[in-house]
Amino acid sequence: MAVTRIINVQRSDSFEDVFGVFKNIEAQEVIFIFPKGSKLSKKQDYFNKIKGEADERNIKVSVMTSDPIITLLASAQGLEILETPLFRKAQGEATLASAAVTDDVAIDNEKEEDAEGETIKKDETEENIDDDKTADKSIEENIGNDEEEKEIKDDEQAIGKETDTDDNPLGEATDYEENELVPEAVLAAQGKGKPGHEPKFADVITSGIKKRISATEKTKANIMRMWAANDNNRHHAVSHLKNRSGSGHSWKKIFGYSFGGVIVIMAILFFVVKGNAEVTIKPQKHDVNFNLRVAASTNVTAVDAESGKIPGQLFDAKVQESGKYKASGSKDVAQKAYGKIVIYNELTEPQRLVATTRFESDKGLIFRIPQSINVPAATRVSSGVVPGKIESIVYADRAGADYNIAAGRFTVPGFKGTPKYDKFYGISDKPMSGGIIGPSSIVLEMDYINAQNELTKKVRDSSLAALKDQTGDLKVLDSFKIALGEPNANAKAGEAASELQMTISANAKTIAFRETDINALINHYMDNNSDYELLQKGLDIQYSSASFSSDDKELSFIVYVKGQAVSKIDKDKIAKDIAGLNESDLKVYIKKVEEIESAKIVLSPFWIRKLPKDISRIKVIIDTE
Repeated sequence: MAVTRIINVQRSDSFEDVFGVFKNIEAQEVIFIFPKGSKLSKKQDYFNKIKGEADERNIKVSVMTSDPIITLLASAQGLEILETPLFRKAQGEATLASAAVTDDVAIDNEKEEDAEGETIKKDETEENIDDDKTADKSIEENIGNDEEEKEIKDDEQAIGKETDTDDNPLGEATDYEENELVPEAVLAAQGKGKPGHEPKFADVITSGIKKRISATEKTKANIMRMWAANDNNRHHAVSHLKNRSGSGHSWKKIFGYSFGGVIVIMAILFFVVKGNAEVTIKPQKHDVNFNLRVAASTNVTAVDAESGKIPGQLFDAKVQESGKYKASGSKDVAQKAYGKIVIYNELTEPQRLVATTRFESDKGLIFRIPQSINVPAATRVSSGVVPGKIESIVYADRAGADYNIAAGRFTVPGFKGTPKYDKFYGISDKPMSGGIIGPSSIVLEMDYINAQNELTKKVRDSSLAALKDQTGDLKVLDSFKIALGEPNANAKAGEAASELQMTISANAKTIAFRETDINALINHYMDNNSDYELLQKGLDIQYSSASFSSDDKELSFIVYVKGQAVSKIDKDKIAKDIAGLNESDLKVYIKKVEEIESAKIVLSPFWIRKLPKDISRIKVIIDTE
């Protein structure tokens, strides 16, 4: 008996489910009905296997579909393509049960619609190179079908309406001879492939059996044409449909011609268009940790990688910091007032004043200089005489608060009665202070030290900030050369004062340099000591042990480098080696290249299965992320 079976494939059905039903069917002819966007449009190999099974069991296989990709793939295997009928919306949809299937080809939707992507991982074993095995290193394929994961829409057309029919499990179908088949016979499939619901297919129905599927007259004619046992019946069905269509359905002819044109164009492209390949390689990563001795010199104008010297520029800054601090001690004291005066000499000859020389205030109070000084001579200018001058501290002749006087003018009693009396004098611009007899606050040694330490830190920070303000984009190390002046305070440790006032000055200098020159030294080291390329992302560079040369023209320091590097990849060699390889050979090649961690290959158009032989069509990208 000759029996014809119809397998109505749903969009979400996997190849394994469809092929499993086909292998278990007992029939002389099988007609596959594929919706647009079926999962079976992903691989040519699916139709290879269907063709192989059909030839082995001597089954005639035909395909009905509106999907041009499936039409192309099925035609390539010599499967008969039936004209797609126009059906009304069915009340009941037939679905082939889907099963969870692990495939070695994953869909890559990141690329364009006509490209397929493949990812190969390094830990794949030799045995897992074949397409039908799961591997850590996979080939991703993107066939560009944006609709493949969408649910079937409500307005999709089914073969017909199901009426009072009992479901027959697959394998329990009754056989019918070809001459028993009538136009209204049809195969129905029920079930959505959900867990617990096995797919069921109704047998071919004859006119003498009560199991029937009702449909419009046009649908019956199309179904007859689709699965009729011989060509005469098919031609008769087509003619019947055309006669009923009339001139009002001329658009169907246009659709048929357009569809045929698309198929022809795609077939031409299949054999004519040359493919392109994009290969993205991830190199192996390695940890790096090393240090370099570097010198930034004002005598160097270019990077000298052999000696480790780079150009440097000298900068200096003068800063001053002041502060007021509480005097935390107290005791009975007898302390003399003190202050500063500027001594003027209007004579044209210098004058030496010995220690303890007296200066008298306008109220007759005597103050003395503590050390000998030389007062410069006056100078003559066109407008007159400019007195020579010098500043000196003076102390009151006696202890007590009476000597805490306001700023004023002082004369030199020793010159009284001589011309020098009017030509030598002192002037203070601040009051005298510190004179006291009795209980008083005093500056403890700890007060003095704490004030000095705090101001020293402030002056260092200010010096570094001042240097950086001058250097712009140049690198300035936190270590720099600084010369601190002696603290200038209103009281020493143990002296009476209500508060301690202190000022510290500093002169700082450093040599700044370009960080790009440091990178040049690091890259030179990597090139000469490894086959790796240093990654800038996550690179940690630290500086330490800075020191100046004796002439302050060179700053030496140590550079500590820590980060990651990748193996160097020769892109031109890779492109040349892989040109013309198929998937299996490419996997083997990638495994053998120790510098490669993984690779992803995207081929376009989607039907390309080998890399182009023309290396200009192979683009190699190095991905270090």
